Amino acid sequence: MADLQRVWTTRRINIVGSLDDDKLLSLIDRLVTLESQDPEAPIQLLLINAHNDIKFGHACAVIDVMASITPPVYTSALGYCESAAVLILAGGEPGHRVVHPSTLLFLDKATLEDHEVTAGYETKCGEPLSDLLAKLTHQTKAKVHKDLMRDKYMSPAEAVDYGLADIVPAPKQTPTK
Repeated sequence: MADLQRVWTTRRINIVGSLDDDKLLSLIDRLVTLESQDPEAPIQLLLINAHNDIKFGHACAVIDVMASITPPVYTSALGYCESAAVLILAGGEPGHRVVHPSTLLFLDKATLEDHEVTAGYETKCGEPLSDLLAKLTHQTKAKVHKDLMRDKYMSPAEAVDYGLADIVPAPKQTPTK
């Protein structure tokens, strides 16, 4: 029982792999619950090998909730971060969006195509994908749209340069003998 309580009171949430409807609802519940427990303490959202099964609408829902709650949400990517998961990373608290050194980020054309299928409807974010990514990264809408027209892999340093993340933590230095 103590382990279960610790899991629900820790301020770290892990998204591993896809973010289906059930995981989305659980994630939103956790964010809102953690806000009610302590509206000031940051929440850590860790994206681990998050792949393209995360739908654009799900990513927008997460970004909307992160923006609407009081505690800052620090995002981190570990392993592989693809498509809409990259949007969730970029939607974290500015200055606290971390990409670990061996992480690979991937913006794919399929994200744009998936969004264009539903472009006639209001997305959960209420704005097109290019606008959202431009807002989160401080890139121009034209540059973002051009970049989304082809698959784009990024190293952690490139993700920081692009504005998707802010920090690539340095590996720990081991003491020399």
